[in-house]
Amino acid sequence: MPGTALGYVVEVEPGVRIYHWGDSAIFPGLAMIGQFYEPTVALLGCALPTAIMSQVPGPAEILEGAMSPREAAVAAELLSVKTVIASHYLEASSPDVLDFLSLVGEADSTGSRVALAPEPGQVVVIDGERAWIEAE
Repeated sequence: MPGTALGYVVEVEPGVRIYHWGDSAIFPGLAMIGQFYEPTVALLGCALPTAIMSQVPGPAEILEGAMSPREAAVAAELLSVKTVIASHYLEASSPDVLDFLSLVGEADSTGSRVALAPEPGQVVVIDGERAWIEAE
């Protein structure tokens, strides 16, 4: 599957294709990636972890491609994925992540998209049409 500076799609098993945004910002070509490569899952950054910006001077201040919660929710719609997994955050309970989880539902034209935000160490299980965070 393709890989570019605009993310990549990997088929991990038949019918399960994962798109990783690779720190790219939202862009219209996401709809073409969705159409041509038909990802079923997207890993999308929905927040810049501002709590650690002071610990990483330079790169964190000029980070390209960080998406807002709304941009990430729209990106999931453009890609037409069944499951979207939040990334680029420190805590799933942060305001940006909670906004993202809510906005995914608002932007979802299918009414069935699943949005997940695992805490560090939690396992996301993808089983064909279904996805969930495994109980600890």
